[in-house]
Amino acid sequence: MKLYDRGKYSHPSCNLRVRNGISPVFALLDAGVVVGLGMDDKGFADDKDFVEEMRVASKLHRLPSHRLDSDHVLPRDCFRMGTEYGAMVLGFSSLVGTLEVGKKADVVILDTSRMEEPFVHPGHDPIDLLIYRGRAADVETVLVGGEVLLRNRELTKIDREEVIRRLRESISETYAGDFARYSELNAGLRQEIAAYFGSWYAEMDGIEKSPYYFMNNRY
Repeated sequence: MKLYDRGKYSHPSCNLRVRNGISPVFALLDAGVVVGLGMDDKGFADDKDFVEEMRVASKLHRLPSHRLDSDHVLPRDCFRMGTEYGAMVLGFSSLVGTLEVGKKADVVILDTSRMEEPFVHPGHDPIDLLIYRGRAADVETVLVGGEVLLRNRELTKIDREEVIRRLRESISETYAGDFARYSELNAGLRQEIAAYFGSWYAEMDGIEKSPYYFMNNRY
């Protein structure tokens, strides 16, 4: 697999959650870098809501400048990051990412009725509507390679309740104690890592601004 030559992934909710900062997505896109949206196990609410991830990206990157007429990341940009650009970064753009003849029929169908309450102007951009109001719960049907995996919000190949039951049964009786022990070890490891980077922290102290939020430090 060949990764896209000028591409990167952004996972805004994870970066916020684990204190990694905010990626300069607008500047990257403006420079011609293809930016895709990714997710792992550290999203908001632990619910794997990819629509929410697109919304977070849209809200975070709407302010590249204090000027009202400045270019900025639009909802359609975030939608493209979550579809076409993601496929490009992974080197799968010939297979997925857009709905075209010859590509795999990976299709997500949404029910917009909840999003349209109490009113939506008929001329409103549907992509804007999705990014502003959409949720994973609005997904009604999912096809992967033309095969229906979700129909009327019900999984067709997996018994969700059975999976949850088996997961609960797989949890060790010693889990609570193991978790406490590992948490204690992790705290000690963090202290060791911080000590290792002590000289680097001292160097950065003369560079970092206070408060640390660089987007609020345009002097």
